[in-house]
Amino acid sequence: MVKGEFGGGKSVTAEAICEICRHGYETGNLSPPFVARAIETQKLTLYVDELDSVAGKQDSDLYSIFRQGYRRGSSYSRINPDTLEPESYQIFNPKLYTVHSDIEQALQTRTLPLHIRETANCEYPIINMEKSSFSKRLYAEYFLWYLNNALKLRDNQLEKLDALNLLSNPQLDTLDILDQFNKGAIPSENGENVDKLSSDTRKAMYNRKVALLQKRQVSQVNQVAGRNVELAYLCFTLSNVIGINIDDTIKKTFDQKLIEEGERTEIGYLGTLKDVLIKTYTEKKDLPNYKTETGEVAVSNKELYELFNKTLKDEKLEGISPHKFKEYLIEFGFTDALNRKKLEVPIPEDPEKKSRLCNIFTDRVLRKIGIKEEEKEKPVSDSKPSLNELPLENPQNTKQTIIPKETSSKHDFLLKRIQPAEKCELCGEYPVEFEFENDNHIIRRCPSCIDKMRSQGYSFKLEESAP
Repeated sequence: MVKGEFGGGKSVTAEAICEICRHGYETGNLSPPFVARAIETQKLTLYVDELDSVAGKQDSDLYSIFRQGYRRGSSYSRINPDTLEPESYQIFNPKLYTVHSDIEQALQTRTLPLHIRETANCEYPIINMEKSSFSKRLYAEYFLWYLNNALKLRDNQLEKLDALNLLSNPQLDTLDILDQFNKGAIPSENGENVDKLSSDTRKAMYNRKVALLQKRQVSQVNQVAGRNVELAYLCFTLSNVIGINIDDTIKKTFDQKLIEEGERTEIGYLGTLKDVLIKTYTEKKDLPNYKTETGEVAVSNKELYELFNKTLKDEKLEGISPHKFKEYLIEFGFTDALNRKKLEVPIPEDPEKKSRLCNIFTDRVLRKIGIKEEEKEKPVSDSKPSLNELPLENPQNTKQTIIPKETSSKHDFLLKRIQPAEKCELCGEYPVEFEFENDNHIIRRCPSCIDKMRSQGYSFKLEESAP
């Protein structure tokens, strides 16, 4: 996505990119059927000028094709009105477009932004007049380079993957494992640990993929979340395959992308709801009637909904329906069955605690609304703390020390150091670097959370590396 002001060079930049792409095709007025058919039959690299003007801001078939076509195997399917027969078209292919304003949100999350601005340097407009002739020569050079390197690039990557040898006779289907266990094909001492088999398989598959990245690139991929992880991984992998180092550019691109994606929760209805959530949490966090058994703040859904609509009315905005309110809550991490449950809490018009649907401010919600809580005080207990009750604040990482075997206690965990991988699911901040087993489950944590666990009474032994 090329974005910028009018006259800032959006079209010029996109045209230059399109002219050196395989089957590059420029258009400013197109229909969904044309896009679907042209991509499948002609394998076009499509460039659409001012997509926001062509498709508008609301969802449409055109947006749907762009949104779904960023991944291999995606299809555009419709019933032919003349024959009443189903027709499907493969719509995966690179797509480039310019915009001046906002576009449909789901498409924006699948897009890498490129921001352009007007220049005062007169050389660029003059050089631009040679764009077409220069692009043809550059296209020919790229094509010859591809012919010389295509097989070599393919072989290099296959050799790297084969050398890993991480999956020996992999059990990739958990249902197959369960079936074999039920039939007695897997011994009981191993069969009772299906979760561990699944975890080991996922870990091995993950290690095969990240082997294509350098260690610093894995760390940078772990700084993003959701679909951005996939996009960042692809960017780093492609740059490694081609043999160019653009790590800093990729990092800056995703830093900007995160800023743009976060902007939508700062203004408009979502911004107002964020302010309401912050205000409500601040008012309730020290009130025991609004605390869960684990110390989290729980507020009635009814109270939040009414407060949000009242705030909208005060700001001269139209109120929203309960369905839309729930949709907004999902953006801030409130999810059914996880942190939207029935609990006994009061509401302003009824101070008596009764069972009501509540929204629970978990640590994930607090991160999304921009609140960092200090470490919560926990009651002193002789029992081992629960793994799910660890604080999520991130102190300075400390060096891990090897605990001698003779100091082992019944709560010792054997801590194994691993390559930095996905973000820690507990804190969501740092990549995991350690794993240990508890009740036949493999648990992976970052150094920060391991330090937290130690402060809460856990004991670890760091597995010594082989000499």
